[in-house]
Amino acid sequence: MKKKLIILVLLALAGLVAYKVWLAPQRDGIAARYREQEVTWKQVEQLRSVLTLLGEKGAADDKTLVDRILEGYILADEAKKLGVTVSESELAQKLTELPLPDGKSTLEDYLRTLGGSLGGYLDLVKQQALRSLTQDRLRETMARDYAREHGLDFDLDHLPEEVSRAVSEKIDGLIESHRSEIEYYF
Repeated sequence: MKKKLIILVLLALAGLVAYKVWLAPQRDGIAARYREQEVTWKQVEQLRSVLTLLGEKGAADDKTLVDRILEGYILADEAKKLGVTVSESELAQKLTELPLPDGKSTLEDYLRTLGGSLGGYLDLVKQQALRSLTQDRLRETMARDYAREHGLDFDLDHLPEEVSRAVSEKIDGLIESHRSEIEYYF
């Protein structure tokens, strides 16, 4: 019985090695492109690590992660079109609000304990925080515009369901609405 188990484990390991060597998609270079912006496989893996670090359960599959990075680029373009900005002080405040494990007083302390390129991870955490703030600000601007266009009162704390739904649908459809400008390489 023990011998059969060892053989099964060795076969499983051999299968895993074969998959990694011959069948797994290449993890070098570019995963996707949106206009002039490239998404690299390194960014995808860093995002997976950052999401795990930030406590987002079940780091998603590759396509979802690539789309999340692409959505960040698209959000930035949409925000730019509408004149939406996030200040450095707002970003700094958002970074201080991130949850840290016990014994870690700063994000840099925590990232340093993880090893690897501190700068790369810190930049990615900042990008995710900026993406979150930009998306919040973009939602607010879109909600205000929608309410004005439809003759509705605008109160950010008490948005009518119609306004919330319209804004969510627009933001959720960003990837699809820019599909013709996106190239995937996997």
